[in-house]
Amino acid sequence: QNYGAMLSKAIHAAHFSILERHELHLQVHPEIDPDTPPGTTTLLAGLVCEASSNNDYPYDFIAMFASVGDCKVYRRSEKTGALHDLTEGSRPNGLDPCDPGGRLGPYRDGLNNDLRNFRLILAPVEEGDHLILMSDGVHDNLDPYILGLEPADFGLSSFTEYNNNTRLLDQHKRDVAAKIIESASTSQEIVDRLIEHCNKTTSVCREYMEKNPNSRQPEDYKAYPGKMDHTTCLVYRVGRYFISNNST
Repeated sequence: QNYGAMLSKAIHAAHFSILERHELHLQVHPEIDPDTPPGTTTLLAGLVCEASSNNDYPYDFIAMFASVGDCKVYRRSEKTGALHDLTEGSRPNGLDPCDPGGRLGPYRDGLNNDLRNFRLILAPVEEGDHLILMSDGVHDNLDPYILGLEPADFGLSSFTEYNNNTRLLDQHKRDVAAKIIESASTSQEIVDRLIEHCNKTTSVCREYMEKNPNSRQPEDYKAYPGKMDHTTCLVYRVGRYFISNNST
């Protein structure tokens, strides 16, 4: 409960920090139109703590996350290799990546944040498990529709079925991710495989945009697969770590 409250406070602190920093920015730069709104952002914050040894809880560690928006976190089991999506269903419209489902910053009424899909996530984890956190610039490039694949390959008649079943889309993204990182054993290898996948997927689009800088990406994912966006990926291996205070 204390950790959940701490993460919730961190979410609200981040929102008010956006407002305060924007006001400061306007003061330092008077040439900027004061009606210029500040930006908004999604946020995924979390922690891993050791479970109490005073009960019969079967896991050594507990992971807790606070999420606003459409960042994603997977847990890959060290024992089974299975990949679990801890943020499944966070984006309300499967085929609309422009709506993250929530965001911090003055999205509503010029002041209030958008907490439609704010959630606290609690997940049991074991030593050696990998927690894989990523922005939508990574996981949208796991989307079979954006990859230009065939609906039939995923048992669908049309990708519009994702509109009414975002959890199904997330499950298919998870399956794509699992294949990409199947043989990766370290945190660095997992990050490298996912980022390399994004680079390869968007290569045709990037080449097109470089040649046509004033154009938009063509709406043909078969010919121009992928989504170009900021790509952030962080992988944490669950375990006991000791930080030395020895500065030498």
